[in-house]
Amino acid sequence: MRCDALGLSFNDEDGTDTLPLSNFLTNTEVTAEGRLRVKSSGREYSLLFFEPSAERRFAGNTPWDAVEKKCFDLVRDYEKKGLKVGPMSKRTKYFEIANGDGDGVMASCRRAGDAAFFFVANTTDRPKKFAANFRQVAGKDFQPEIWNPESGEKRRIGEWRTENGVTPVELELPAEGSVFVVFREEGVRFFRRMPNLVATEAVLDGPWTLSFDADGGAPTNAIPLPSLKSWTDFAESGIRYYSGTATYETTLEVPEGREFALDLGDVRDVAEVFLDGERIGALWHAPYRIELPRAPKPGQHALKVRVTNAWTNRLIGDEKEPDDCVLSKKMLGFGVQFVQSEGVKREIPHGRAVVRIPDEILKNAPRSVNRFAFSSWRYILSDKDLRPAGLLGPVRLVVKNLK
Repeated sequence: MRCDALGLSFNDEDGTDTLPLSNFLTNTEVTAEGRLRVKSSGREYSLLFFEPSAERRFAGNTPWDAVEKKCFDLVRDYEKKGLKVGPMSKRTKYFEIANGDGDGVMASCRRAGDAAFFFVANTTDRPKKFAANFRQVAGKDFQPEIWNPESGEKRRIGEWRTENGVTPVELELPAEGSVFVVFREEGVRFFRRMPNLVATEAVLDGPWTLSFDADGGAPTNAIPLPSLKSWTDFAESGIRYYSGTATYETTLEVPEGREFALDLGDVRDVAEVFLDGERIGALWHAPYRIELPRAPKPGQHALKVRVTNAWTNRLIGDEKEPDDCVLSKKMLGFGVQFVQSEGVKREIPHGRAVVRIPDEILKNAPRSVNRFAFSSWRYILSDKDLRPAGLLGPVRLVVKNLK
């Protein structure tokens, strides 16, 4: 596993866990039995390990210095309890990328009896196709299964082999997607055919109408939208810096005689889809694709998509307005971040803390300034930090076929 921006990894008899770096530094202790305990969860581990490249990644940086100091502190705690730290040894890999584009793919493992459950996640914003090697932790040649963590759907891999306790499995993960790879049964080799979306029936270029929720700073009237674009591309500041929910509406022409899905293309960040006023589902990661109700009647249907973005853009816009809070005079660093200059460490300035909150905010009353959000920290952000927002498309009606 890895020691990087995503965290540190641990190992116990049941598999592996990944713990964020900050959690490792502040939330771990040594038990009387000599195991490493995460205080917040109570989970205990017998082995702490780092990928060999971890030290190279953090070379010369404070995070690795902090990791080393924490490790020395843990060793002292062991010794105070009359325990000895065991020698370092080569760890058996439960999971590794065999070939293909596996950069940014992480995995953790749990064992329950003979069964092994691997959670495999794509931590990037790009689709990944790769082959991974899974070690059969039970010492038996169990058949791999793929479980969908969102739908609960399960399927077995049709073609598979195990050599020396290692089973290669080919996976395709969407951007920020994940699956469970499960080994639990010896048995039948079969493969259930899965739906595959292979053909575009139509592209919904527009026109659309766009409406924003009230009290968010955007115009209250519906806006004709000839084609889709990010809210940050609008000239009006109320739209450019808007954070919240907006509604897109158009007419969807459904042909006759086939089953369809709707592919929204790029969405920032969460979408709810409605057809003829009926909610058919929510989407929060790529691919933003949802099946339409089985065999909708041919003809025109009312399509509505409600999209909600993050708060980043609103916070950036608010910083252009007068502030009603009192801020710290000193510019402060956010998190444990340092730079080195001629051997001297200093905090990197990232913003100011709010040291006094006005009564209007505490009483949930109208504020005296034209700000729509509140944060206890004033980040240093500018328009270059704006995040794309809204329904970006292209929106496509897709024919659903079988492989």
